[in-house]
Amino acid sequence: MVALALTPWAGAAPFLLLLLLLLHGALGQTQLPAPQVCPGTDMKLKLAFSLENHYYTLRKLYENCREVQGNLEITHLKGNLDLSFLQNIQEVQGYVLLAHNEVDYIPLENLRIIRGSQLYEGRYALAVISNLHSGTTGLRELRLRSLTGPSLPLLLTTSFHHTFLNSLLSLFGESSNLSLIY
Repeated sequence: MVALALTPWAGAAPFLLLLLLLLHGALGQTQLPAPQVCPGTDMKLKLAFSLENHYYTLRKLYENCREVQGNLEITHLKGNLDLSFLQNIQEVQGYVLLAHNEVDYIPLENLRIIRGSQLYEGRYALAVISNLHSGTTGLRELRLRSLTGPSLPLLLTTSFHHTFLNSLLSLFGESSNLSLIY
């Protein structure tokens, strides 16, 4: 009698085994990496979310990103945040805006090209604006070691840590299209 009860399942065994293997394979896979190409933003200096949501939105946009199809706007970051998700970015089609940040360092050392297909305020491929708070905290260094040299104008304001200007001048030298705005 027991043998008869198992008989209907005997023909299904290969199918069930295949189904189990497929499910195991699907469940055993790691999370797929984000696309290598990611969208940019066009918010300029606006903050659409709370500071915490803004950080998580940036993280989600640029995790595992190599090429930004648009503008790279890193703004309104405060505190001791993990910004390592920016380190893989190599190319930006539009402009790069670094503004109103109270972090010591933004890891863009692998950024090679800023194409400038869209310019900040219609003039700047790289804009670094007001990255100092209370004269003590803020952007201290901009490591753009891999940048092949901007062919479009750069914008800086005077609101940055005193060590920042030295690192920037060592990157671009006096022959670049660097505009200091006082």
